[in-house]
Amino acid sequence: MRRLPLVLLMAGVLIIPSAILVLRGCARRPLRTPTSRGVEPQGNRKGHFVPPKIAPPPASTDEIGRVGEDVRLRSTLRNYRVALAAGNGRMAAALKKVLLRDRMRVLDLAQEDRDRAVDAGARELAQKTLDSLENRP
Repeated sequence: MRRLPLVLLMAGVLIIPSAILVLRGCARRPLRTPTSRGVEPQGNRKGHFVPPKIAPPPASTDEIGRVGEDVRLRSTLRNYRVALAAGNGRMAAALKKVLLRDRMRVLDLAQEDRDRAVDAGARELAQKTLDSLENRP
């Protein structure tokens, strides 16, 4: 029992000065900034995006609606292409009905997909999609 107070006293004598030295050492050490190391701040690096100080004006509701409709048509066209590639006739027929509501825009999007195809397989599938939408056999 007599050893317990002695052990606590020794632990306090060792821990408290160590903690003080560590804390004082951290407080005295200057912070290293990117400029102190000779490196440019991130905002000045080439290719790094720096947000504008003044936010651009919001888009008009007509523009937002047009872009939203375009995204809807693109995703439906993508699903239609997948249904054609998988041979899922029922899904393709259901999606085709939706796509043909805005036929001219969908045909433009399908032609863009065909023109952007990177390999022969993707080009063939895009052409098959375009032909299907144009009602070609």
